[in-house]
Amino acid sequence: MNNAGYIIRGRKIITVGKLGTIENGAMAVENGKILDVGNWNRLQNRYPGFAVIDYSAYVITPSLVDCHTHLLEFAPSSLYPDLPINHLKVGKDLLLDALSSGITALGEQICGHPRFDFSVSDYRKAVLNMPLDVSFAATSISIGFEKLVHFTAVTQSQAVGKSDLMDLNVVQMIARASDYPGENLFINATPANFTADEVPRAGEVIYTLEELKRIAEIYHQCGKRIGVHVAGESSIKMALDAGVDVLHHAHGITDGLIKQASKQRVEIVATPMGGRTCLLILQKMFLHW
Repeated sequence: MNNAGYIIRGRKIITVGKLGTIENGAMAVENGKILDVGNWNRLQNRYPGFAVIDYSAYVITPSLVDCHTHLLEFAPSSLYPDLPINHLKVGKDLLLDALSSGITALGEQICGHPRFDFSVSDYRKAVLNMPLDVSFAATSISIGFEKLVHFTAVTQSQAVGKSDLMDLNVVQMIARASDYPGENLFINATPANFTADEVPRAGEVIYTLEELKRIAEIYHQCGKRIGVHVAGESSIKMALDAGVDVLHHAHGITDGLIKQASKQRVEIVATPMGGRTCLLILQKMFLHW
């Protein structure tokens, strides 16, 4: 295309800014970046050398991507804990809610659920005809009950021991089932959606540096990148030193660790720490930041 520039023409261009909805709208794009948005006639005259991609029969809307969600696995029973529900149907309804909010691509975490014995394949089949893109991160999860409990996406509703989280075959199966580096393992035990008194060991560090290095190595040998659920300065430092590729949450990260992550080209998904348990704790953290 001339000068690496082109115009996308639409019947309507819907924006979230002051322009609102533009009838007979268009977007000028150059070198992969949106250069201008407005009426088709104006943009056509302003950028006469640009090629035209004609979508004038369609409405073009902005879209969002959320790479860290638990809508299919944990959200249904969390929202309706006392009701008999069709788990997958409720999960799909939640995906449509996300779509109605402008989210067109989701990254779902599949951790293993103590009450529902669905596999990653079951969740993949459930979204086959959904009008949005869903990718899956297969994970292992550690929940901070008084007696720590561990689950994995590949063992489903069957709780496992700490040693299973580092078993070569289990780690390889999780890595191969994962589309992208989500919360592939939980360096810190999660409170999930339990109350503080139910999960006294939430935040506890589950792995040593050597264990993390070995797991990261297995992922990389499988040709996969690895993401981790992590919080706290020392845990984040350990994750970076172990060679992980993506940090999820990363509350407590320091300027120095951000620089280390940048140098190592490690991505940070700065999501809120999940569940009711952490709300007051996080509020206190931010008040004292």
